[in-house]
Amino acid sequence: MNLQELVSSVKSLPPAPRVLVRLLEVVRDPDADSDRVLEVLQMDAALTAEIIRTSNTAYFSSSTPVSSLDEAVARLGYLEVYRMAARVPAGKMFGGAIDSMGIAAGELFEHSLACAIVADELGQRIDMESGVAYTTGLLHDIGKLVLHERCADKYEKVFTLIEAEQMTLIDAERTVLGFDHAEVGGALLEHWKFPADIHNAVRYQYRPKDCPEPKFLAAALLIANWAAGALGCNHGRDVWAISIDDEVRQLARLEPHDIELLVVNSTARLHSAIAAVARE
Repeated sequence: MNLQELVSSVKSLPPAPRVLVRLLEVVRDPDADSDRVLEVLQMDAALTAEIIRTSNTAYFSSSTPVSSLDEAVARLGYLEVYRMAARVPAGKMFGGAIDSMGIAAGELFEHSLACAIVADELGQRIDMESGVAYTTGLLHDIGKLVLHERCADKYEKVFTLIEAEQMTLIDAERTVLGFDHAEVGGALLEHWKFPADIHNAVRYQYRPKDCPEPKFLAAALLIANWAAGALGCNHGRDVWAISIDDEVRQLARLEPHDIELLVVNSTARLHSAIAAVARE
C-alpha cells in the first residue's frame, strides 16, 4: 500500500476536524466576528455540548452556569473556547493506547498537548493568527493513529531496525513501510482540506529546512517535539534525541537564550491545561 492509498482508505472526515478546518478559515479572516465563530462551532452539536459542559466544570465555572456557546465565549474568551474546540476532540482521538508503539493510554494526548502549547508560544511571538500553531501542534502526530490502525503488525520490524541499526523512528518507518508517520499525517490533513502551511508543517516536522515556504511552523513543530521531551512528555518506544541547530532556531525566529524561556513559559501553561483536562 502506498501513501496515497493509505490516506484514501481513511474514508470519512470526522465532524470535529471538519469544524477545525472551518474555524481556521474564520480565524484567518480579518473581517470575521464572534457570530461567525459561533456559527461554525454550532455545526457540531456534540462539540457544542462538550464546550458548554466543560465551561461549567469546577476549573472554569462561576456561580452562574453557562447555558449557550455565546455565554461560553463571553465568559472564557474566544481563544480559550477555540482551544476547547480543538482539545476536546483531540482528547478523544489521541487518548487511547497505541500498543504497537509502546504508548500508554493518555500519553499521546499529553505529548500532543505539550507540543500544541509550545507551538502556540512560538506562534504568539510572531503574532500568528490565534489557534493556528496550537492546532498544528495538537494534530502533528495524527499519522501515528493511522499507522497504528493500518500497519501495527509491521512495528516489531520497525523497532528491531531502530535497535539493531541505531536508526531514528522515521528512517526505520520509511525503510519498512515506504513512508513515515509525519508524511502520513501531512497527507491526511491535506486530504481533509487543512491549510497548506499546516499540512506541510506536519509533513516536514522532522526536516523543516526542506519544507516549502513558509517554514516557520515546521521549525516550530521540531522545537515543540524537543521541548515536549524537556517537559517530560515524550513517551513510547519511539523516543529519540532531537537536536535544534542554529538554522532551525532561526527558522523559528528564536534567539539562543529564548529556548529556556520558552520551556519555562510552556511548563506553567501545560500544568494548567492538564489540570483543566482532568476536570473536564
